[in-house]
Amino acid sequence: MVSAGKYSLIAKGLNGCIDTATIQISEIIPPAFSLGVDTVLCTATTLSYDFNLPNASYLWNDGSTGNKYLINRQGVYWLTINQRGCFAADTVNITYKPSPVIDLGKDTTLCENLTKLLTTKITDATYLWQDGSKSPEYLVHKAGSYYVTATVNGCSAADTINISYIPKPLFTLGTDTFICKGMSIMLRPALNTPVEYHWQDGSTFSFFNVTDSGKYILTVSNECGTATSSIIISQGVCQVYIPTAFSPNNDNLNDIFRVKYPFSVNKFRMIVYNRFGERIFETVNMTKGWDGTFNRSKQPAGAYLWVISLTDIDGRDKAIKGTVLLIR
Repeated sequence: MVSAGKYSLIAKGLNGCIDTATIQISEIIPPAFSLGVDTVLCTATTLSYDFNLPNASYLWNDGSTGNKYLINRQGVYWLTINQRGCFAADTVNITYKPSPVIDLGKDTTLCENLTKLLTTKITDATYLWQDGSKSPEYLVHKAGSYYVTATVNGCSAADTINISYIPKPLFTLGTDTFICKGMSIMLRPALNTPVEYHWQDGSTFSFFNVTDSGKYILTVSNECGTATSSIIISQGVCQVYIPTAFSPNNDNLNDIFRVKYPFSVNKFRMIVYNRFGERIFETVNMTKGWDGTFNRSKQPAGAYLWVISLTDIDGRDKAIKGTVLLIR
């Protein structure tokens, strides 16, 4: 076997002449690579190769000549590489074993207070849920994203399901109230979930415009249940009624001078003057009134002038005035 190096030959002829010849022998190392050991893969997994040998050409078992190769099915694969005239080859046997099949089902919407049992019964499998639990079953009782990984014989599969919840309808039409002639009250309850509406007259709008006294009933429903609420709207006293006297003595009887039966208006203003024409009280809230003081000082008994201006819900302006007797 000849090793790499420089070799010379000296020849001497019969006539005594001498000649010399020299040759340089270089050693080229065969390409070094490996396809690895025979491998068992899980279903749907792949094995990829990427060789980057300089001045090399490639020939795979299927005739392809690229330096990259992807294996995604069972079989015997070989590769021959030619690098500067030197060849090397390797073979690998790829087999597949099945991965578990897992299905938590489609994303689901549940009614509040209900539960859903997620099951993944796969023979000889181990499980890992999103919270670290390892049971083949998982009980869902609140909204969220749930996922599990199942492993059998070294092969794993995972699935995810999103669970959302719909609440049962909940609402109120409010407390009983009154209505004046010419007034309207819009009943528009705030619901905690999308619903279908059914009013006492059979209408199905999300609101009801009340123009008369009576009992009004709304029933709402969705896939999780129904809810009903009612309100009684009575005919109210809607004229401005002002007492002629009041006695602010803290006996809880006629202690405040104000409109006795407040009602809905667009604008309101009440001013109280003393006998010197001095403004001693003012409010823009019909439910508020004068307690008989000015600058925190009790005012003397006697007559006081009041002036009220308002704009009703129909846009009509009204102005009235009168006197009230403060009694001590």
